[in-house]
Amino acid sequence: MLDTGWKFHTGDDISWAKPDFNDVDWQPINPALDIRHIPELQQTSHYWFRLKLQIDSTLADQPLGITLSQVGASEIYLDGKLIYKLGSVDSTTKQISTHYLLNQPFVINLKSRLPQILAIRYSFDPKSFLVKLGQANSCFKAVLNTSLVTLSNHQTDYRRSGIYETGIMSVSLLLAVVSFCFYFLYPSQKAYKYIGIVGGLMFSWRFIGYSISSMLSQTNLVSLAVFVSTLLIMLSALIGLNGMYLLFNQQKTRLYYILIFFGVFVAAAFLFLYDWAGLLYTIFYTLNYIELWRISVKAARNKRPGNIILMCTILILIISQLVGVVSLAYNSLSTAYFVMFLQPVTIALGWAAFIAYEFARTGLALQARVKEVSELSEEKHRILSEQNILLEKQVEQRTSQLQNSLTVLQQTQSQLIQSEKMASLGVLTAGIAHEIQNPLNFVNNFSEVNRELIDEMREQLATGNGQQAIEIAKNIRENEEKINLHGQRADAIVKGMLQHSRTSSGQKESTDINTLADEYLRLAYHGLRAKDKSLNARVETAFDTSIGKINIIPQDIGRVLLNVINNAFYAVNEKQKQNLDGYQPLVTIKTLKENGRIGIRVKDNGIGIPQKNLGKIFQPFFTTKPTGQGTGLGLSLAYDIVTKGHGGELKVETLEGQGSEFIIELPTQ
Repeated sequence: MLDTGWKFHTGDDISWAKPDFNDVDWQPINPALDIRHIPELQQTSHYWFRLKLQIDSTLADQPLGITLSQVGASEIYLDGKLIYKLGSVDSTTKQISTHYLLNQPFVINLKSRLPQILAIRYSFDPKSFLVKLGQANSCFKAVLNTSLVTLSNHQTDYRRSGIYETGIMSVSLLLAVVSFCFYFLYPSQKAYKYIGIVGGLMFSWRFIGYSISSMLSQTNLVSLAVFVSTLLIMLSALIGLNGMYLLFNQQKTRLYYILIFFGVFVAAAFLFLYDWAGLLYTIFYTLNYIELWRISVKAARNKRPGNIILMCTILILIISQLVGVVSLAYNSLSTAYFVMFLQPVTIALGWAAFIAYEFARTGLALQARVKEVSELSEEKHRILSEQNILLEKQVEQRTSQLQNSLTVLQQTQSQLIQSEKMASLGVLTAGIAHEIQNPLNFVNNFSEVNRELIDEMREQLATGNGQQAIEIAKNIRENEEKINLHGQRADAIVKGMLQHSRTSSGQKESTDINTLADEYLRLAYHGLRAKDKSLNARVETAFDTSIGKINIIPQDIGRVLLNVINNAFYAVNEKQKQNLDGYQPLVTIKTLKENGRIGIRVKDNGIGIPQKNLGKIFQPFFTTKPTGQGTGLGLSLAYDIVTKGHGGELKVETLEGQGSEFIIELPTQ
């Protein structure tokens, strides 16, 4: 190595390359040192190195090879003649294009027995982005040998590093692909995803750190590529820890979070703590391996199957890390490269062996399960047959029971519907009795008067008072007309009520909806009054005379009106029982024609309907009335008659404590 005998001087003068130049006052220096360790070079960006060379006679007339490493720009002169230009050195424009070299071979011809001057014009940009990553950033290091040996050593190193790097990238890529494939097949195993990411980062680490950096020559770009690749491999270590936590179902410890912060610190150290970066990087990986070993030991205590494979893998990684550190300390690059290759291969092989063990264990468990199932299949088949027979018998019994229950339910439902009809009939009967009572009273009264008038007429005829008898006969005639009138009125009431109360024929008839509503309003009110004398409500009507007659089934719509009106009177009667100051019960029935439909609105100012019950009032058998006062079928039957029988709508608007309004909408046709 050409590391002694050099002289150094700052500045830039091309005449300093001449062999006869006197450099006696120049400063001795070793340019092969790391450029950060040569403080003299930090003062300026342009300087010269000179070295007097004299080769041994055994190398006379042989082409010599020189292996160069540098992180700046240089012009190499031999006896004042420029033989190589590496980068761009321009002191006039102060433009420097640094050139990165690492053990690159060049051929140099030296004259035998005569001393010669090797002069180096050198420039270094103090602002260069330099990163120390397992290699020295030499200012200018030269190793002189025969050209054949230099070329052979370089080719050997290049071929060896190429094999190692290709192996690392291939193994890492294979690890990523296989892990992601297993993750897509078994998404629940998230550890496979993390190991796949580790493989991808390891591939990127070497692809950027070797393949891309080897294609670059500009110092800053090479340093940046190496720095990025270093960050990637540190990130892969942290993600690998995540995968191990998931794989062994363990919680993250404080050391994991310490590693995250320490990793950030190490990344910063590559920029600001140049001499300590390598040591800190080694400590980071050592802590990472310690945590991996702790995870595997805990898994072993928990008797996790397959853990021995990963323990061996981690142990090999720890040993290889120690060997790599020692190799770098002794400048054994071949061993360091081998260790660098061994680590991803160890990870890939260990992971492959673990997955193979997992699937083998799963397969053996499945085989044992299949065998167990096969042995029990006959017994289970027999039990299943017996259970099928038993189930068939139970199904027959339950079917018979359900049929009986259905029959009873249908009978009960029919009885309840009949009970609802009878309840309505009771209201109708009470209403009819009240309506027919008035004309019957007139008939009875006028009949009694006529009987008295006939006796008086006989007396007048007996005394021969014919004129007075004629007057009495005239009064009897007028009374008979009144008796006939009220008799016809009673007959009309009976016929009308019988028509409305008889079983529905299902045939629609042209009906005056106003008359129908008025009749059922009076019948409902008088019928309820007959049962409860305390009922005293004001009734208001507002009938639209423009409606005329519409086609409906009068018996059915009569039942709807009766149910809705009954509920209105019940609501106001219940509120009246609360003895509220100033409360006056009021039931209003209104008919109107709007939007091509006939509306019948029955409104009350009673107790209203609670919001929780609003969605259930049209359901069969739902009632809020006390036991014995309602079947819960009135509004359900009314809803079916309006919607299914007439194609209309039955709605309710209510406010609890203030009243309700039932809205019956019927089509005009």
